[in-house]
Amino acid sequence: MNRGGFLGILFFVLVGAGNAAAQSEADTVPFIRHQFSIHAGGGLSSLWSSSPNVGSYKLGIGYDFGVGYTFFFNPHWGISTGASAAFFNSKYARSTFEDNYDDIDGVDADSDGNEDNFEYHYTATGYTEKQRATFLTIPLMLHFETGKFYAELGGKAGFPLGSITYNGSLDELRASGWIDGYNYPIEAPKFMGFGTFQGLSNTGSLKQSKPVFFASAEAGRKWKLTQNLSLYTGAYIDYGLNKINKVNAKVYFIDYDAHFPDKDANYQPAGSFFAKTANDNKSFVDKVVLSPMSVGIRITLAFGKVHRNPNPDTPPPPEDTSPPIIAAATVDTATTKQEWSEEKIEDVKRLQQPINFELNKSDLRDDSRAAVEAEILYLKRRLDEKARILKKYPELQVRIEGHTCDIGTDERNMELGHERAEIVAEYMLEKGIPATVITEVVSKSSTEPLFPNTNEENRRRNRRTVIVVVDE
Repeated sequence: MNRGGFLGILFFVLVGAGNAAAQSEADTVPFIRHQFSIHAGGGLSSLWSSSPNVGSYKLGIGYDFGVGYTFFFNPHWGISTGASAAFFNSKYARSTFEDNYDDIDGVDADSDGNEDNFEYHYTATGYTEKQRATFLTIPLMLHFETGKFYAELGGKAGFPLGSITYNGSLDELRASGWIDGYNYPIEAPKFMGFGTFQGLSNTGSLKQSKPVFFASAEAGRKWKLTQNLSLYTGAYIDYGLNKINKVNAKVYFIDYDAHFPDKDANYQPAGSFFAKTANDNKSFVDKVVLSPMSVGIRITLAFGKVHRNPNPDTPPPPEDTSPPIIAAATVDTATTKQEWSEEKIEDVKRLQQPINFELNKSDLRDDSRAAVEAEILYLKRRLDEKARILKKYPELQVRIEGHTCDIGTDERNMELGHERAEIVAEYMLEKGIPATVITEVVSKSSTEPLFPNTNEENRRRNRRTVIVVVDE
C-alpha cells in the first residue's frame, strides 16, 4: 500500500465520522462524564513518505499501547487525550544489484611491492532491511458516540524515543576485480576481497531528532459491558504530516575490503539510508525524507463514573428496592405525601405503566422498517402521555428502567435493556422534560420479569421500559 492508499483510507474514515456526527442529537441524559481507558492496537506501518530511487520499500507491522482519558460534554460528544507508546516498522528490499568502481587500496597483483590499479565489480543478491522507530504519542481527539457507533478525529504529537534503527541481511555477494596487466577477472582469493560471500548482515541507527505530528482518525463499534464499563473496537489511521529526518548518502553499498593475507574479507553492506551507487552516484533513497504512518485495528477498554445526580449539593435519591411491578403499575401510598390528590395518584399510576418493545428492538426512529411503523407511532403516543404527566408534576423524580425477556445472552440483554431505557430518556428530553427529573437510566436485563417467560405472550409483555417514581 502506498501513500495514496493511506489517503484514501483517511478520507473514508473522515467522511464516515462526519456522517455519523450529523445524526447526533443534543441531550442531557445522565451519562459517564469522566472516562478512563487502556488500549492496544496493531496493523500496517511505514517510515517512508516516498519511493526509494533504488529498490523498493514494504509495509511492516506496527503496534501501540497506552492509556487515555475522555471528558464528555454530553452523552454524544467529548474530547480525548492520553499517552501511548507507538512502534513503527517498515522494510526495504532489493533482489539483485550490480555495480563497479575503480580502487587502488592495497592490491599488489604481481608482488612487485607497488599497488596496482584495478576495477572492482560485485553482484549483490537478496538484500532485505528492517527499520524501526518508537514514539511517545500524545493525542487530542474530538470524540463522538451513539449507543453502538463511535468515531474520533484529531491529531497526535509524537516524540522520538531513541534513534531509528535498522538491520539488514544479504543472501549472497559475488566480488571480482580487473587489475592492470590481466585480461581476465580476478575471482579469488577471499583474503583479497574476491570470491563468493554468503550470509552477510549489518546493523546501525539513524539519529532521530524531530517530533512528528499526525492527522488521526478512528471509528468503530462500542460494546456496553456494564453500566460503567465499555469496549471499543475499531479501525484507526495515524498519518504523519511532517518529515522527521534527512540524511545524505555518502558510501557505496558494498565497499571493497581485503585482509592480506591472514583472513578473508569481512564485507558489511551499507544501510539503505546511507548507500549510493558508484556508476551514477545515485543515492538509494533521495535524502531519506521520513514521515511515519500507520493503519490498523485498535481495542479499547473504557471505564468511568456515572453522574446520576445533576445537583452536587443535593444527595442522590435512595435506591428503589420495591418489588417488581406484577400487573398494572401502582403507587405505594405510604411513601407519598399526604397532599397528593387522587388525580395525581392516578396520573403517577399511568406514568409507571410499562411500555412494551418488540423482540431485540430498542429504537423509536421514524425511518425504521415499514412493518413496525404502526408500533413506533403507538409507542410515541404512549410516551407523549407520560411526558405530559411529568410536565404537569415537575417536582417528581424518576428512574427509567429497561427490561428484556429471557431470549438471548446475558450480555446482549443487559445492553438491550440499557438501550431501551436510554431511548425513552432521550425522547423525554426532546419533549422538554428537565434533566433533573431523570435521576438514573438503568438496565434490569431479564432479572425482573412481569410474567414467567414460559410462552411468547409473556415474553412480549416482559420486553418493556418502566418509568419509576423514586422521589418527589
